[in-house]
Amino acid sequence: MAEPTSGDSEAQGYRPDPQRNRTVAKKRWSGKYCCVPLCKNSSMSNDERERLGLSRLSFLSFPETSSKLCKIWLRNIRRAHFVPGKNSFVCQEHFVEEDFKPGSFAPGARPKLQPAAAPRLFSWNNFKLPASRPPPKIRLSEETAGSVKISDDQEQGEDVDEVEQLKSELSRLQEKDLEQQKEIASLQSEIQDRSR
Repeated sequence: MAEPTSGDSEAQGYRPDPQRNRTVAKKRWSGKYCCVPLCKNSSMSNDERERLGLSRLSFLSFPETSSKLCKIWLRNIRRAHFVPGKNSFVCQEHFVEEDFKPGSFAPGARPKLQPAAAPRLFSWNNFKLPASRPPPKIRLSEETAGSVKISDDQEQGEDVDEVEQLKSELSRLQEKDLEQQKEIASLQSEIQDRSR
């Protein structure tokens, strides 16, 4: 079989080795890439980041593949059928600052994750955590809901007003209850009078 010429070998990923008179495979760049879909970060981009005055990116290895945490990572990065290997990494841009151990961003320090940290920031959530849910609204019984008017845009700072409204509603219902008890007593006495 004929050995490729030097022009052909360079295009195919080979380079000539003049000392041994043979063709040797080129050594490829072995950097780190983020395996999160739509993320283009790699350790090659760190040089560009330094030129722009930004800090270098760290690339974090996956937890042990049989662990629950690894399954959480795979679910979060939306790669359920991906099997991470020793060269599978997620860049630090997908973690919040609280996910890192204290002192991780000191000069010269290599960032280390907290034991239960998982990637949560992605392009599909605009690199933001979902907003926390607002507290549940106070639900009133049907009878009191008609008489107490609470607007939907009411803020927590108006709790004092709500308490006052509820107190007045309670006293109104107690008065109504007292009137009904008097009416019941009156009807009972009338029944007794008629039955004699």
